[in-house]
Amino acid sequence: MKRHIPFSFLIAFVIAPAVFIGIGACNKKAAKYNPDFVGTWYTEAAYDSTYEDIRRSELIIEKRDGLYNYRCQDTCDTHLCDCVVQQTGRALVSFNKDKLKIGSNSSYTIRIDKEPYQDSAGNWMMQLDGLTFYKQP
Repeated sequence: MKRHIPFSFLIAFVIAPAVFIGIGACNKKAAKYNPDFVGTWYTEAAYDSTYEDIRRSELIIEKRDGLYNYRCQDTCDTHLCDCVVQQTGRALVSFNKDKLKIGSNSSYTIRIDKEPYQDSAGNWMMQLDGLTFYKQP
């Protein structure tokens, strides 16, 4: 006599875990994928003709969460302000390792042009969306 596996067993113990693992594999925490992402990163301040003032971007990645401020005024007290884009939340790297996403509810992604690396002088830098970010000591 041939024995059949119940369909509910198949869904509960085979299909559902495979789907869950597949979805979880799409993004990986940036700090876990590459610990060199962890830290506070800034672009150099530069004149932005669109806003007619000095702007810079910052990226802060901690163990789990991140903060991304894009094209912000650099003339505020101790923090950047009046940013074009501000994202906070979980810092994730895409499955293809070509995008960084801050905040699970955000559709805004940051293109990873070059992952964190050290130059010949020992300074940390990386390229995101065509901008060079420098790690703060």
